[in-house]
Parts: sequence; structure tokens; C-alpha cells
Amino acid sequence: MRKTLLLFLILLPLWLAAQDMPFSVKAKTRFASSGMVGYETIDSLTYYRARLIQEFKIWKIGIGLDLDFLFDQDYRLRVEDWDHWENVLDKFYYVKYANRRDPVYVHVGGFPDLTMGNGLIMRRYSNMALYPQLRNLGFMIGANPKIPTSPSFELFSSNLKKNEILSFSTRFRPIPDSTLAVIDELILGFSIVTDFNQYGNLRYVTPDSLMQFVPGLKRKAATVMGAAVTLPVYRTKDYTLGVYSEYAYIMDMGSGAILPGIYADFKFAKVNLEYRTYGRDFVPGFFDEDYEEERGWVDSLGVFRTKEDYVETLKPANGINGIVEGNYKDRIKASVSWQNIIGHDYKNGKSLWLKLWVDTQWKRLENFSLSYSRTNQQRLSIARINEPGTKMNLSMTFRINKRWYVIGKYAETFKDKDGDGKVNWLKETKHSGGVGVKYLH
Repeated sequence: MRKTLLLFLILLPLWLAAQDMPFSVKAKTRFASSGMVGYETIDSLTYYRARLIQEFKIWKIGIGLDLDFLFDQDYRLRVEDWDHWENVLDKFYYVKYANRRDPVYVHVGGFPDLTMGNGLIMRRYSNMALYPQLRNLGFMIGANPKIPTSPSFELFSSNLKKNEILSFSTRFRPIPDSTLAVIDELILGFSIVTDFNQYGNLRYVTPDSLMQFVPGLKRKAATVMGAAVTLPVYRTKDYTLGVYSEYAYIMDMGSGAILPGIYADFKFAKVNLEYRTYGRDFVPGFFDEDYEEERGWVDSLGVFRTKEDYVETLKPANGINGIVEGNYKDRIKASVSWQNIIGHDYKNGKSLWLKLWVDTQWKRLENFSLSYSRTNQQRLSIARINEPGTKMNLSMTFRINKRWYVIGKYAETFKDKDGDGKVNWLKETKHSGGVGVKYLH
């Protein structure tokens, strides 16, 4: 009976709108397998899908293989996913060594939520927004040398095969041996992010009628650089109070700054509050969660545009940002973030992000997570769920026994594709969800 139940769960339809990090369960083993089947729609064509993820862990090294097979209506394999040497790289779900606190760490694969500093340059960027049409094999390498200035370095590429979006960041304590207790904890940081070709996404977002013009477009680069300073002002064994500031400049355009930011860290909770000022031709979080979809686009007149073209239309503005994060014994993690941009060109300047993860250990329910976001809104009322720019995600992990787990996921994304200010639930809503299983050795 148990084997029949497991087979039934594997064969349930599965819709996956985007690749995310490997399924997480509490057990830690050297080998794990995940299997699922369902269907996927690519370029208006529907394919049957079979997916097998194999995970290996040896010492600090983790490897995940993503063997993804798509079949047409006649059950013929989609060969373009397997007929080139570069496709071999696409089969790596992730390769990682150590973590970001270790002296050296490496991660290859997907990055669903990447923020740099306080988010003035890069905020919640994801290299998987166009998966599976675009399979970005991201790369990150970092180091934390154990020397008095406590430096850290981090190099990131959104896609090893193209290396179009690259970033480098560093931070350090410039005066670690100061006799002043406050100054010796001062932290300076510098960062730079470049997109060498903002049109790099057009193949995946351009209407078929305009695809013939894409190869003739010249590359248009975008670069944002910045600097930040953080200073803990008062510290006890129970909490830390501090201030920080950050400056960012879009090359050949405008700049913005956090002046000031204050934070309070109580170990179980952290609170940040920021006042921001934005000059002409500047937008905060240039590399944001929608950047892969919006770096290059086609306007209503059929003209190819870039995100820089949009930013060039913006006038000066001010902003207020806040973050509240909580962590209870690593069993409950929650966060609330909001952004309010106030200015002539920011009628829709309000954004909200909510996250909750609970390690329940309640009967068979191992854990569950919820996330909800609404970006670029005129107001943040929840009276209407299907507002443009809204995303919702729910995932759960159920334990059958010590080795078998069932994972359930569901997500919805609402986008105003035709520009009428509303979302058609059937035509403009991306639904994804499904059920899979995982076996731990």
C-alpha cells in the first residue's frame, strides 16, 4: 500500500514556473533523490515532463544533478535540450563548497534571491526568472581571510556561459586596532555590478513577429557602482544599535543614497529604518527581482528599449524603507520589508514583501513556508488579491518516514501584460504548483 501511495504522488501533475533551490528537509544525508512528472508550456507548446534530481554530499561539497526530460504530444524527446555540449552544464542543479561564512566558498547554479548591501544596487535579484526557457548557470565565489581587517570578497556571474551580468563586492574594517571602541568596528564596503548586454533577454520575451530584428541590435551595457559604511554605535551582550549609509551611481546617469539608515539587532529580531534620496535618472535596486524579464523589452510601438531607457525618464524623489526580521531558535523565521518612493514619477512607488518559514515538526508536517510580495503599487491594500505586481508562494514538506518525504508547492504571479491597469486571471496570471517526493539515503 505504501509503495502504491508513493507512486501515485510521483505521478501527480506538476507545474513548475521557475527553478528554485533544492527541496529542504531536516535530515542531512550524503545522497538524496527527488522525482516528479507533469507538464510544461514553452513558446505556446505543451510538453510532458519527467524530472529527476540527484543530490550528493561529501564533506563540504554538495552536487545536485537536474535531469529534466520534455516530451511532445507524440512522446518524442525535445532534443534541443540535449544536443549541444553546453546542455551538459544545464544538468547541474547546483555545485557548492562550504557556505558564505567560511574562509572560501563556491556556489554554482540557481540564485533565487540575491541582495547586495542594503539593496540600493541589487535587491532580491534572481537569475531564474525565465526558467526553463532560459537556464542560467550562475556562479559565486567568495573569501573571508582571517586577518585583523576582516575583509570579505565576492564575485558573481548570473550565467557562466555568457557572463553578461557580473558583480564584485568587498567589505572590511579599516581601523581594527583603534583605541576607540566604536571606531574599530567601522565597516566599509564597495561594490560594482555590470550588465554587458541589456538585450540579452530579448530572445525569451520578444513577440515572434519582432524576433527577426533582435540579432541586429547592438549591445547596450549598464553599470552601477556604490559604497557603504556601517558603524555599530552601542553594543551589549543582548543587543546592538548602529547607523549606516550607502551611495550608488548608475554610470553616465544619476545617483541615490541612504542618508541615514539606523538598525537595532536584538539577536532574535532585527529592525532597519532608512531615509533615502534619489537624484534624476536613478532608480533604487536597478538589478531587482524582475530584472531578467525587464532588462530589455519592446514598447507599445514595437521599439526595443532597455531598463536604462526607462530610468532616463525619472525625476528626483525621496524614499523610506524598512525591514523587520525575526528568528526564534531557527525554528521560526519571518520578515516584513517595505519601500515607499515619493516623487512626481512614482505614482506606484509602494512595495511590500512578507516571508514566513516554520520548522513545525508537528506530526508529519516537517516545515512550511509562505511568501507574499506586491511591488510598484499605488496603495498596499489587500482588498484585491490579483493586483499587478503581486506574487504569492506556499510550500510544505511532509514526512512519511525517516527516508521518504512529500513536497507540495503552489505559486501565483499577477502581471499587467496589456497595460490596462488590471490583471486578467486567465490570461495574465502565471499559476504553478504540484507535488513531488524525495528519498534520503
